[in-house]
Amino acid sequence: MQNTVEILPAEIMFVINPNSGKQNSAKIVNRLRQFDDQLSYAVTRNIEAVEELFQKLDKKYKAVVIVGGDGTINGALPYFLKNPNLVLAVLPNGSGNGFARDLGFDWNLEQLMASFRKGEVIDLDLLEINGELAINVSGLGIDSYVAYHFQRSKRRGLTNYVLATARAIVQFRDFEAEIRTQKGNFSGKYRMIAIANTSQFGNNAQIAPLAKPYGGNYIVALVKPFPTWRYPGFIVKMFTGKLQASKYIQYLILDKQSQISWKNTKYHLDGEPKESVDDLFVRLLEGRVKVLKR
Repeated sequence: MQNTVEILPAEIMFVINPNSGKQNSAKIVNRLRQFDDQLSYAVTRNIEAVEELFQKLDKKYKAVVIVGGDGTINGALPYFLKNPNLVLAVLPNGSGNGFARDLGFDWNLEQLMASFRKGEVIDLDLLEINGELAINVSGLGIDSYVAYHFQRSKRRGLTNYVLATARAIVQFRDFEAEIRTQKGNFSGKYRMIAIANTSQFGNNAQIAPLAKPYGGNYIVALVKPFPTWRYPGFIVKMFTGKLQASKYIQYLILDKQSQISWKNTKYHLDGEPKESVDDLFVRLLEGRVKVLKR
């Protein structure tokens, strides 16, 4: 659902993750100050600082702009869920920025503030996976393997993500899984199972081109094993939004709870590595977060 909320510069708080992206926090703060001295900001160095900020956030603020990547946005989701009238916006400063790219956010401050003056917001869906929130793309398989090794690397950026992906192509092994949904049960061997609220992992790598975070549904993409020599074609289709034409992928459009059983332990939420010995339970939370329309 779309509606309008009038938001002034003095009613906006910028939350800066100094550990995210290539732009350091001092430069970001300087840009905000130069743009408009009415803008408020806070540099949060860990999740505890984020929690404290939201607990003490003055009620005058109608919007919070996350300056960070998908992981930073994910960490802030519980506080937006608790404050349903608070509007989320993003200045992307992560490695892939999948959520920002999917919703049209970029680093143009002037256009961002113009969007605030216009005041159009959309009620976005969330996913709850084993009790934790996700807003972008989560899942298990080769993408979890990449997320795990990329997280352990001290370097960020597209180049290092590509290197982590190349390692995964060589080392990762396909896995058995069963997916139980309202549309039936599906089982077999898979390379990846992506749980998509939005269309992409980041850097415009669209695993589920038709996914929209405000449609009252989510997409489970079942990627079947395929020969290694087909990776270039698969990757080209992913970056051009044409994966739905691939015979190696099956899409399930769901609006109720689903359950995934598999023998591995690693998965990821919005690119953040996780581990669990239990099945994954996925539940849709429809229209729970207000996001600025770009």
